[in-house]
Amino acid sequence: MKAAIKKVKSKQLSVRKAAQAYCVSKSTLARRSAGKNKFATGAKKHFGRYLPDFPPDYEAELGEYILEMESRFFGLTYVDVHGWHSSLQNSMPIDSI
Repeated sequence: MKAAIKKVKSKQLSVRKAAQAYCVSKSTLARRSAGKNKFATGAKKHFGRYLPDFPPDYEAELGEYILEMESRFFGLTYVDVHGWHSSLQNSMPIDSI
């Protein structure tokens, strides 16, 4: 995908010919080379339509907490995790969200 986008942006190949040469979808290549994707830019993929609420370090901390509680046989429900998630989100500065 990276090579196909590079060829299209440098005008060495058309979108159609680059899609055939690199075996990628023509519509996806056209959208990514034009920069029209909201989240997936270039060859970087993004799965799903939602972005994470927290930076990766906060997500890792939440995951460690859940695993620690599970190892102590204190199962957490969705409500427990959501409550901890919300309290962490409310304590974060607006700039870091």
